[in-house]
Amino acid sequence: MPGSVLIVYSTKDPAGLNIKTQLIEDFHFQQTEQTFQELPVYKLGDISLVGVQSIIIEAESLAEAFRADYALFASKHVSESGEPAFTVHTTGLTHEYAAHETAEPLLAWAYPQKMKIALLHLLNNREEYDLGNCKVSFEATHHGPVTLPYPVIFVEIGSTEENWKNSNAGRLVAEAIMAATSTEISDEGAVGFGGGHYAPKQTRITVEEKIAVGHIIAKYAMPVFDEQLFRVAVEKTRGGCRKAVIDWKGVRGEVRRGLEEAASTWGVEVIRV
Repeated sequence: MPGSVLIVYSTKDPAGLNIKTQLIEDFHFQQTEQTFQELPVYKLGDISLVGVQSIIIEAESLAEAFRADYALFASKHVSESGEPAFTVHTTGLTHEYAAHETAEPLLAWAYPQKMKIALLHLLNNREEYDLGNCKVSFEATHHGPVTLPYPVIFVEIGSTEENWKNSNAGRLVAEAIMAATSTEISDEGAVGFGGGHYAPKQTRITVEEKIAVGHIIAKYAMPVFDEQLFRVAVEKTRGGCRKAVIDWKGVRGEVRRGLEEAASTWGVEVIRV
């Protein structure tokens, strides 16, 4: 129903299973008679906790069974460094869309304000669970699902199996997810461009200012200026987008010029960081 929320985990994801367990135990989700992909659906008010049998980034079929205001995905994060971390991001195939023979970039809907709430909860409460050594950051927009008709927010535990199965990490992410469902903020939605995958400058401005960054198009995803990618990132921001947060040293000169011109055309304020 409109106004309802989905929380999604995958049976193939140890972090997702960990977070699901904490949600049921700490927040008292109740099993219902409804099933999805032969898995029970749990409910708490208008929030549905739903499992998928596929890997979580392929959960495109959710919309066939569930209408929602937005969906929060409880997931693992993987990195080459194996660094303990918590990450938040939305989804999209930012630089692969030509290979998919689509007319425009395949980006999910972003919900910057809910992303910010989850990020701040992770950042401000990690010490309580003796997880102060864990990095907290946004990630650039990447992977799927991309076709859901409602916003997608991934909240992740990284970056090794030990971290994924850590009950305190699962509890903290469960709390961050629930904080996003129960809190509203009026910070202005923005898109981010440039910099590396972990978007340190877009993360910092979201933490420090009354701005909430949603889609983040990293430098690797826009090696040359792509007006379609700019437009779709702006258009697929829940609640509207009037700011573009640009890592000024983290994009090439020709890309900076293209971003400035597009921002002027679309009435979007450029913020250099």
